[in-house]
Amino acid sequence: MSGAGRLSALDGLRGIAALVVVVHHGLLTWQVLAMQYFVENRASGTWWLTFTPLHLVWAGTEAVMVFFVLSGLVLALPFLERPARRGRWRGYYGQRLVRLYVPAVASLVVAAAIVLAFPRQPGATTSWWFDAHAVEPDVPTLLRDALLLDGSSGVNSVLWSLHYEVLFSLLLPGYLLLVRRLGQRSGWLVPPLLLLVGCGVYLGSLMLSWLPVFGLGVVMAVLRQRLQRLGADISRGRHARARWLLLSAVTVVLLLAEWWTRSLLETAPAALALARTCGVAGAVLLCFTALACPSAGSFLTRRPVQWLGTVSFSLYLVHEPVLVSVSSLVGGSRTGVAVTLLVGMPLAFLLAVVFHRLVEAPSQRLARVVGVRLGAPAATAFVGRHRPAPAGDHPLPTQPFPVQRLDPRRGVLTDDVLVGVRGPRSSVGAG
Repeated sequence: MSGAGRLSALDGLRGIAALVVVVHHGLLTWQVLAMQYFVENRASGTWWLTFTPLHLVWAGTEAVMVFFVLSGLVLALPFLERPARRGRWRGYYGQRLVRLYVPAVASLVVAAAIVLAFPRQPGATTSWWFDAHAVEPDVPTLLRDALLLDGSSGVNSVLWSLHYEVLFSLLLPGYLLLVRRLGQRSGWLVPPLLLLVGCGVYLGSLMLSWLPVFGLGVVMAVLRQRLQRLGADISRGRHARARWLLLSAVTVVLLLAEWWTRSLLETAPAALALARTCGVAGAVLLCFTALACPSAGSFLTRRPVQWLGTVSFSLYLVHEPVLVSVSSLVGGSRTGVAVTLLVGMPLAFLLAVVFHRLVEAPSQRLARVVGVRLGAPAATAFVGRHRPAPAGDHPLPTQPFPVQRLDPRRGVLTDDVLVGVRGPRSSVGAG
């Protein structure tokens, strides 16, 4: 696969992850399934959806790990592949902030309108996740959400991950300074970065548990050619398919480590910290597979998957208000969640297409113009194409999942996100 094709495959991976996030939020409106987050119920059929590989279909938290790795990889690439020029960072910051904030603020306006049209009222069959989104879109709440600096409310809780996207975007020069000093020895950063993730989970520090994930993507960017050569080595010989299948199985085991741990050890903090570290390692392996495995690349570069990648940021930004509003009409029973998925998902896709055309695409053009006027070379205007992604709630040190803290006074601090950026020949990453 060519270099362009490899990056397009990452764009397709982002699209698949966005779809997983949509299913994730649709299923969390199911009262019985949502309770598996807190009380494991093996007598319920939802146990199989939660604690077996079937969880991959709605692994929203794991999807955000993938998106953060992709963001680190794709945002770092242009700065590693081209020589530095005067005004480049100033232009980059202008582009990046426009690219993140314009769609985010627009999505809040859309979400507020949907909430006002379809008020959210907790009921006997609604899930705890739905109840956390039963908030009023008052002006102070919307302003706080729009800043992307203090979490997010239940109006459009997927915006929480953009907080970390903004932080990483601002800190990108520091990441690059470190990997440039180490060069091809940057692989030595992987163990300490994973250790920081585990420490963040154990100490209850969301920032410490998420920001190193971007760093792993930056390391992948530095080592991209070596990773591609490794992929070529794996693909050689008669047993290439078996080797990739084995690596895929390891990836799944690692990616869902928090759920295996939750089932076996419940909420032991040290075990959950180790499990999160394994999950992030699984996200890195998944990105490597998309980058280097020919069969994975062939699937991820198909036209429908690429289209999904194109609208993924818009889909991420607008899907949750739609799903929650549909659920407010039908409740959180098995029938209700079926209606939420069968009706809410198509509506979310339709709104995403409109949002992409009217908001995201114009914001991309505006970001490029701003970047060039602030001094960024026109050749780096792709940074403006970056778009965001999945959701899963913020983790407490004693919780196995990034389930946001449920605060009835403020709503939920919620979900996972996926964001994407236009790389040298493709778009991937974060909002």
